[in-house]
Amino acid sequence: MSTPQPRLVLDTNLLVPGVVGATAIPPGPSASATLIRVWAAGYCTFVVSEALLEEYEDVMRRPPFHIAARAARAFRAVIAKRSVVVTVRASRPLLTQDPDADMVLKTAIAGKAQLPVTNTEDDVREIATLPGG
Repeated sequence: MSTPQPRLVLDTNLLVPGVVGATAIPPGPSASATLIRVWAAGYCTFVVSEALLEEYEDVMRRPPFHIAARAARAFRAVIAKRSVVVTVRASRPLLTQDPDADMVLKTAIAGKAQLPVTNTEDDVREIATLPGG
């Protein structure tokens, strides 16, 4: 019997630099690039929502990344195809003070993810104070 893969939701501040680092030649040594390679190898499952996919694509096209629109759409398509895409219902009140962090957390809840992954210290601190955190 195989162990189920961990289900993760990556915040944009990790996914986009990770994609850039993981696809660089030579590949980048960052933790986020390593996480992308672990996902690509099938050792974990990413959970995403349409809102997160839109944000990923948008951020890829902005500074400092400047990924061409066509390439950003292609990355988005690969991420969507190889991830669990969930529908997040808009709800009030927000779970956190930051709407972007809220989107990550609500995606994690909708997708029954084990872990929302971010490197934003304020998000981690605030999520830890939620009931059950």
